[in-house]
Amino acid sequence: LLSAEPRARAMVYSASGGQGSPFKERLLARNRVRVIVRCLPGPLLRECLPAIVAYDTLALAYAVLKRRPAIVAGRRAALRELPQLIAQRQQIQSRRSAPIHTLQRWLEPAPKPLTNLANARRLKALLSPGT
Repeated sequence: LLSAEPRARAMVYSASGGQGSPFKERLLARNRVRVIVRCLPGPLLRECLPAIVAYDTLALAYAVLKRRPAIVAGRRAALRELPQLIAQRQQIQSRRSAPIHTLQRWLEPAPKPLTNLANARRLKALLSPGT
């Protein structure tokens, strides 16, 4: 559903996968690459690529330092699918009806990785039993 309030945001916190679980980490990492490859139009991909590479480099460094192999595994899984994702990209982009400038208005910069970590810690505290 589209919200009547343009500033509205939906947040889902892993009811079935478990907040912070390796299963969720793997799927998030895999699906991030899938969405970027398949859905981001060429001009936006070129514009956002430096930020995407910087974010993913930090995410992979974090995964290695914190021994979170699911984050690395998810990205590797998506990279193994690259030929299929590129074929899907061609189909998806050929059917795109929204102009680039409209899509660009919908994009928001990703939160900084440290902001994501702080938000995850706050969420964990809220969801922990006994709080």
